[in-house]
Amino acid sequence: MADKVKEAMLHNIIAIEMDFFTSMNTEEKVPPNTLPALQRMRWMTYVVLSPKTIGLLLRDWEEAKKVGRNTMIEKYALLDNLIEPIQENPIIDKIATQEKIWIDALAEDYPEALQGHDDNKGLFKRYMLCELQTWSPETLESYWEDVQRAVTEKRNMAEERYDALYASLGKGSLKEVCQAAKHKK
Repeated sequence: MADKVKEAMLHNIIAIEMDFFTSMNTEEKVPPNTLPALQRMRWMTYVVLSPKTIGLLLRDWEEAKKVGRNTMIEKYALLDNLIEPIQENPIIDKIATQEKIWIDALAEDYPEALQGHDDNKGLFKRYMLCELQTWSPETLESYWEDVQRAVTEKRNMAEERYDALYASLGKGSLKEVCQAAKHKK
């Protein structure tokens, strides 16, 4: 039952994000055929978070939508230095730093799966720093609790994301996918 509730919340978060994403005024319209991949990547980002964090994020996005905020516009405006920081919360840097440690370790262990990571190392953390500024302080606190729990349990949430992605595609785990890729060479 809990998994169904979590998946329903994830579905609602992603639906709101797709509304935000497709309503951005950009020079080029988003091709509809790219949306399923974007939805899957957003799902992958959130699926490892606790139900509490996911519930809080859903609340954030519903509230943003209600008041006319578009968190995608805010994130990309922050990335392009078009607006001032939304919040100066030290938890944001702590989360982004740990997530970067995890993704860097994953790229080292599974270079087949994270091709191009070395070229985008700086961008990963910057993107995260900008995205997390759009989250409420309460949601950030819950995410930080998720991160601390994973560190204590010696888990890598980046690896868990890839495991969830590949499992959802019926391909097994990240390790299995990478081993299969090595055998094909």
